[in-house]
Amino acid sequence: MAEHLRGIPPALPTYNGTTDPEDHVSTFCLRMQLQTNSNAALCRTFPSTFSGICLDWYNRLPNGIIRSFEEFTLLFTTKFASQKRRPLHLKALIDIRQKDGESLQAFYARWSRVAMAVRDLTLETAAHHLMDATNNMELKRALAKRPVTLTTELEVKIEKAITLEETLGTGSVRRFEPSKPPREDQGRKQLAVPWEQLAQLHSGARRTPAPTELALQRRSPDGRPQNNYTPLNDPIKNVFHVLREKGYNINWPAPVRALPHMRDPSKRCEFHTETGHMTEGCRELRYEIEGLIRRGLLTEFIHGAEEQKEQP
Repeated sequence: MAEHLRGIPPALPTYNGTTDPEDHVSTFCLRMQLQTNSNAALCRTFPSTFSGICLDWYNRLPNGIIRSFEEFTLLFTTKFASQKRRPLHLKALIDIRQKDGESLQAFYARWSRVAMAVRDLTLETAAHHLMDATNNMELKRALAKRPVTLTTELEVKIEKAITLEETLGTGSVRRFEPSKPPREDQGRKQLAVPWEQLAQLHSGARRTPAPTELALQRRSPDGRPQNNYTPLNDPIKNVFHVLREKGYNINWPAPVRALPHMRDPSKRCEFHTETGHMTEGCRELRYEIEGLIRRGLLTEFIHGAEEQKEQP
C-alpha cells in the first residue's frame, strides 16, 4: 500500500459506531485526498479508523465482499444508518428565543447551531426568524429596514450589532419593547394618546394639552376612546415602505401571539413580517403612522395635502 501513498499519512478520525457515518466518510475522504486516489489504498486504510462495535462489525464481514471503496462506504453507511444525524424541523428554530440578560453573541451562537441543522432553510426565512427571536433593538431594526439577499449581508449586520453591544455594554443596548395600541376600557376613562405622553398624564403633571392630543381625546357616543386617524391619500402598505426606507424611529411590533397554524397563511403583514393579517389592516402600523404624522412627518401622505398646497 505504501507505493500508493504520497507524503506523511494524515491523522485520521476514528469511528466507534455512535456518530453520523456519512460525516466520518466525508472527513476520511477529505484527509486522504492529498495522499492517494487508489481504490485499493482507500479500502485498506479505511478500516484502520474503526473501533468498538464498528471494528467488530468489520471483522465479521465475509471475505471478498468488498470489491471497491464505493461499495465499502455503502455497506458502512447502511449498517450505521441509525446513527445518522437527522435534520431539524423549522419549529426547532422558531422555539429559539434570546433570553433576558443574554448577550447577542451568546444568543446568536446558540441560534446559528440550530439554524445550520434545519433542512432547506432559506436566507429569507432565517433572517425573518432571527429578527423575531432577538430582543436586540439595533439588530431588529437593521433586519427590518432592508431585507438581506446574501449571507454575508446578514453576517455584517449581526457583527455590527454585537460590536455595538460590546462597546456600550450589554445593559446599555436598547432592548426591544413592543408598541401597543391604546386600550379601550369602557370602565376607565383612559385617553387614546401616544404612549410617550401617558407617563405625564398618570403622574398628575398639569399642562395644556396639545391640539393633536385634543383631537385624540374625542370619544364615541358609547364613551369609548375614538381613534381619529388622519385620512391618507395612499395605501398603508406604500406609506410603510417609505417610512422604512427613510429609517423613521418607530416602535416595531412584538411577535404575533397566535400560533402559526392558527393564522391565515394567505394574509401577510409586512410590519409584523408574519402571516395572519394584511398590512392594510394592521392596527399597530396605523397607530405608528399616525404618530409620525402628528410629529410633522409623512405629511405628503395626508389626504388633501396637495390640494392645499395648490391653493393661492
